[in-house]
Amino acid sequence: LTGNLQWPFTYYVPTPYDVVISEIMADPTPVVGCPDAEYVELHNRIAFPIDVGQWKIQSGSSVRTSPAGVVPADSFLVLTVDPLPIEFTGRNAVAVPSFPALSNAGGTLRWLSPSEMEISRVTYDISWYNEASKDDGGWSLELVNPNDVCNGAANWRACQSVFGGTPGTTNS
Repeated sequence: LTGNLQWPFTYYVPTPYDVVISEIMADPTPVVGCPDAEYVELHNRIAFPIDVGQWKIQSGSSVRTSPAGVVPADSFLVLTVDPLPIEFTGRNAVAVPSFPALSNAGGTLRWLSPSEMEISRVTYDISWYNEASKDDGGWSLELVNPNDVCNGAANWRACQSVFGGTPGTTNS
């Protein structure tokens, strides 16, 4: 092989809120239309993919490491239980061994880089549903505006999709 071969290469160290927690399914039952599994959706807000292998999801004091996975540019990755529910096949989803339990009433979720840098944090509460008919299970909480991540309850609501959630796709 002779000559110069060149490939574009980008080295980027993600910073806080490049990837945000954008959907939380803490109480999947009774099932409305999504899999009967807890999940957390991540949204990559930047213009290139981010490899999240060996990153960590924390729920309360429980911390678990994500296996290999990529959050495409301006797109989504779903973290969920192991084994991966068949309904997530074909979606950008990763089964996290011993996925941490999500509190139905609320709690704090953190997404950490391998160096333990906090990339995203959400302290959610059941009151964020703002719809009594949806706070008893089967409906996810969705981030309304991914560019306004510091507005707490005012920027979250119960999913509006008839399926109860929009894992791996744009929020309703």
